Amino acid sequence: MKFYSILLCLLLSSNSYAQKFNGYVITDQNVKINGHLTLLKDAQGKKISVNDGKSYFVRTFYIHDLKSYAYKKDTFMVLPAFYPFGSDYLAEDVVVEVRISKGKLKLYYGELPDFYPYTYTTVPTGSPNGVGVTAHKKRCFTYIIQDDESLYGVQKGDDFIKSISIPLADNEILMKRIKNKELKYKDMVEIITLYNAGY
Repeated sequence: MKFYSILLCLLLSSNSYAQKFNGYVITDQNVKINGHLTLLKDAQGKKISVNDGKSYFVRTFYIHDLKSYAYKKDTFMVLPAFYPFGSDYLAEDVVVEVRISKGKLKLYYGELPDFYPYTYTTVPTGSPNGVGVTAHKKRCFTYIIQDDESLYGVQKGDDFIKSISIPLADNEILMKRIKNKELKYKDMVEIITLYNAGY
């Protein structure tokens, strides 16, 4: 009886610790570590500490040393260097949230650092012409599509159709709906879901 009581206590204590696990990381060597994640930041960048409940120490990884991680209910990928919109802008170590992970095309959403680094606005001033120009940083969030070979950024506004037509070029029916503005940038999850379903 005493043995079963001790066994029950051990199972309950290990189970209660497992419930504290809120995610996992996959390292750039494809090692998966489940545990309790804490998101941190220092002078060298964002990092994640992982307590797996087995080790006596907490392991810490910089984001760029990971392939992906899951935190609470969200899964994130760390994308390597790629050109999302052609050959001018290089995106490196971009952290994106996974929106669609199964099918021919994957869909992510994340920030492209310094893609549109400045937005210029005119403001009234005391200068002779009465106006001045100020610049402020603009954060650029966008959808990113991945196929077997490449990563593609999807732009908002006037460049939406042009940017999405590259990864969706082989689906004329879907592209027709996009060109007719039946499906727009805000419908990206639906668009990729339809594409993957063979619409």
